[in-house]
Amino acid sequence: MKKALFLFLILALPIYAQEEDLSLVITENLLNKLLSAVGEVTGTGSANLPLYKGEYSWVAKNPRLCILPEGTSFSSDVTVKIGFFKYSPSVTGIVDIDYATSTNTIIIKIRSAEFELYLGLFGKKLHITNIDLARFYKEPICFPGPELITKGIELVLSDGKKKNISVTPENYSLRLEKGAIRVASVLSFKEKIETGTSSVGDQ
Repeated sequence: MKKALFLFLILALPIYAQEEDLSLVITENLLNKLLSAVGEVTGTGSANLPLYKGEYSWVAKNPRLCILPEGTSFSSDVTVKIGFFKYSPSVTGIVDIDYATSTNTIIIKIRSAEFELYLGLFGKKLHITNIDLARFYKEPICFPGPELITKGIELVLSDGKKKNISVTPENYSLRLEKGAIRVASVLSFKEKIETGTSSVGDQ
């Protein structure tokens, strides 16, 4: 049984290696530094409740993403103030991560990140509205995918002759890892055939 398992691993490893000839990694830390540079998100409004009519305000700080193999989540520290009432709701959201092969672009979009805005009065929770922080991050975060060698590769052989090799991407894959996004491609290499030349010998 051990020999069979060992043989399976030997056969499987080369196949896995072929899946990632070229890859690009975007780290969770990089994305969080970008979100931090955006700064605070704030909002104000008016509450019109039977027992309270007045202004409210809220501020969202420290936005961050958490990337795991099973998915990516968004969270932020939020403080809400309504009159003398103040609280800090828990905010978590859903993040979509896609790769557009046509434009070689990695797209990160915060789809939803809601928290409830309410007034606590006499032991009761009086609902005012829901705030979705995703509305304040309307534009997706975009990064270019793996950079291809579009001009090909020129090799100089030992006899001084040159060979031009074209590089073609076969397919792409996007994978989430702990703390990172990885986009990989499989490349194929082929000698370029120069037009206007002939392999027929002198006659």
